[in-house]
Amino acid sequence: MTEAFDLANAPLTDGTVLLEASAGTGKTWTLCGIVLRLLLEKSVDDLTQVLVVTFTIAATEELKTRLRTGLQRAEAACRTGDDPDPFYRGLRRHGEAGARRCAQALAEFDRLTISTIHGSANDCSRKRRSRVTRRSTWNSSRTKCRCCMRPPRMRCGSMASSTSRCAAPQSRSPR
Repeated sequence: MTEAFDLANAPLTDGTVLLEASAGTGKTWTLCGIVLRLLLEKSVDDLTQVLVVTFTIAATEELKTRLRTGLQRAEAACRTGDDPDPFYRGLRRHGEAGARRCAQALAEFDRLTISTIHGSANDCSRKRRSRVTRRSTWNSSRTKCRCCMRPPRMRCGSMASSTSRCAAPQSRSPR
């Protein structure tokens, strides 16, 4: 049997943290605590260095709400140590500097990326798209049908030269 994860004291290594557990076991609460610790223990400079990926859109909205609330609680707990939860009470050790980090994170909260797996993949491909160049394997000015303007594999039926006509039906509009 796997031992329980101690949120307040477990070492957080640089890199990826994978949280895997059954429904109702506190994954969202634990994930919020991990993000708070990464921020307060200066493993990340700000929330833009955090990527949270989940399965459903509903889960992303729940995570955003819970994390925003967690940051507010952490800010207050860093200043006063008053909180019914032992995890948040323990954040008092970060003091005023921790409270300032939480306040800054709240001000920049919209820069945090919490998305679904599909959303994360789309964002990644969109950001990388400018780096990718595609080479055309055919010269469009020479191999398009002059009538229907399609490449060879999709042309209307014949490769019309500059003097001949395309064999496409006349009802087809040029593209």
